[in-house]
Amino acid sequence: GGDLNLVEKVAGTPSVTSITYSNTTHRWLRLRHEPVGDLMKWETSTDGSTWTERRSRPRGFAVTSIKAEMNAGTYESVTTPGVAIFDNFTLTGGAVPGAPTNLRAVFQ
Repeated sequence: GGDLNLVEKVAGTPSVTSITYSNTTHRWLRLRHEPVGDLMKWETSTDGSTWTERRSRPRGFAVTSIKAEMNAGTYESVTTPGVAIFDNFTLTGGAVPGAPTNLRAVFQ
């Protein structure tokens, strides 16, 4: 019932795209570097195979400096908080360690 915030923070300045969260449409979340055009892309998927681009931004820093972070919570006080479970986290890189090509993080 909340939002999915796709955030990039460069030099302490955040840039956010918010979309209404759907537990089916956004079952998988992927952050990846697209070498063509040197773009960072935020994508979601219902099945982990077919991806829909939700945000695209020019890369603002070295891909090897990326910090991926997942948070869950609410903006208001609740008497009985729910549980957020993140599993199947995968981080993959290019064929050469530290190479910026094909870097992606996938969350389910």
